[in-house]
Amino acid sequence: MTNAEVFRPRSGYILAGILIAGSILLVLQTLLYSTGEDLWATIFWAVSIVFASYWLFIHPKVTVYDEGITIHNPFRVISVSWAHVEDIDVQYSMSITVAGRKIHAFAAPAPGRYHARTIHQNEIKGLRLKSDSLLRPGESPRTYSGGAAQMARAKHEAFLKNPTRIIEQDSQTPQGILFVVSGAFITALILSFI
Repeated sequence: MTNAEVFRPRSGYILAGILIAGSILLVLQTLLYSTGEDLWATIFWAVSIVFASYWLFIHPKVTVYDEGITIHNPFRVISVSWAHVEDIDVQYSMSITVAGRKIHAFAAPAPGRYHARTIHQNEIKGLRLKSDSLLRPGESPRTYSGGAAQMARAKHEAFLKNPTRIIEQDSQTPQGILFVVSGAFITALILSFI
């Protein structure tokens, strides 16, 4: 992976920080004003919230590099060579099309439909858009999907002009540890209330 660029939304860090801080305050409040039984249930809830906030807000990212793209979604990590990418789109979220199948990036959601009203012509000059007549709100570089798509399109076009090393095999790695740990937390939460 040469010249890697990572796209991860800042709002994910903010949301995760709020949830983690709230979980810590919840445990401290329970520690100061409650009994031992309540403390264990609160710790399980707090750890579950911290774990979920990490997997939903911090873990997702889009990494583009000279040879391809890697999309880290909460339950799957997908690595694809630029040679296999057919299209980069921003409907609902940034997505790539590989062998007729769309792969959406959880880290780059598209904005609401009202964002199109705030786009100025100067924003889109020089961007690699499919058509000038139809501008989707997600194409704006001020949005998560637009920023990630522009990074990906620039690397994809550079690869098509001068193909570098091609990744031999695309990979999809399920995040199985997530299921094991979340199952353990859910079981612990249920047992804490029995």
